[in-house]
Amino acid sequence: MKLPKMSGDSAVLLTDRPAKRLTSQSRLVANDAAVAPRTQQCDARRQRPIDRARMNKTHLQTLIIDKLQADLAVAKDALKASHEAATHAESKAENKYDTRGLEAAYLADGQRKRVHEIETAISSYQNLPVRSHRNEAITLGALVSLESADSCRWVFLGPDAAGLSVTVEGEEVLVISPRSPLGRALLGCEEGDEAEIKVEGQSLRYSLISVS
Repeated sequence: MKLPKMSGDSAVLLTDRPAKRLTSQSRLVANDAAVAPRTQQCDARRQRPIDRARMNKTHLQTLIIDKLQADLAVAKDALKASHEAATHAESKAENKYDTRGLEAAYLADGQRKRVHEIETAISSYQNLPVRSHRNEAITLGALVSLESADSCRWVFLGPDAAGLSVTVEGEEVLVISPRSPLGRALLGCEEGDEAEIKVEGQSLRYSLISVS
């Protein structure tokens, strides 16, 4: 059986049902009848499960884009301020040991790269097709409900902006990348499967409650 192939920021599924695999980063295991009932593991105080029928992925991606555009506005203001600082008369070196101008230029360059990264992320979401992943193997664009031994969470496998989170139906949805350990573990899984990853030597196992 073929496995998902990673290429840059995207994942390409080469078969309908990839083989379960064991690596140093992730292990996919088949659904096991011995797993405790999942409905009992999600404490309502921690997270109220979102009704999948009401989860509008178009709205979710719009929220992600809106948040990125807000970040972009902040980054552009920071770029403008750093550029002005770099070109200000006070930044002109008074002697060969004066590095104020160089430091300001480095800061401006960093802000310029940040603006480019956010613009790239916005473009990737604007071009990401919105479609259902129900009854399918997980690929880019899937929204997944995960349950671990002590928590439940929703994650969205996005093309960029890993770590960004938005609130939908009063619940947090975390954006993860297919390049992350969890993202790699989820690729190719289906609803009812389990994924296990290792973080700093600790094993974390997740049950896939729903995929949409």
